[in-house]
Amino acid sequence: MADGSCTIDGMLNREACMQVFCIQFYLGTTRLQLEHKGDDRHHYTNFANVIVSFGFVVIPVIGWLLDHKGYGITMGTINCIGVICSVLEAIPSLRLQVRMGLLALCS
Repeated sequence: MADGSCTIDGMLNREACMQVFCIQFYLGTTRLQLEHKGDDRHHYTNFANVIVSFGFVVIPVIGWLLDHKGYGITMGTINCIGVICSVLEAIPSLRLQVRMGLLALCS
């Protein structure tokens, strides 16, 4: 294809779009999902709302990866973290959700 969609970068871009969709879906339904997993007092939901605002902390790390390792390695790393987060989101454990939230900061 002439548009470059068969290249590694094209495949990584498509994977990144899917990861963004999964993360946005999880963020949009956090309260419902955590309630379903047993967070009746909303302690974990409140923690999840706060932790999302600290996403700026990993931006320098991503910038360093882009500068020193290139686009492919950076996108591959972010996508791997996103896949791990997606798997962890499916496990019905509130304590695991907290760890997943911390890991999600990187993706």
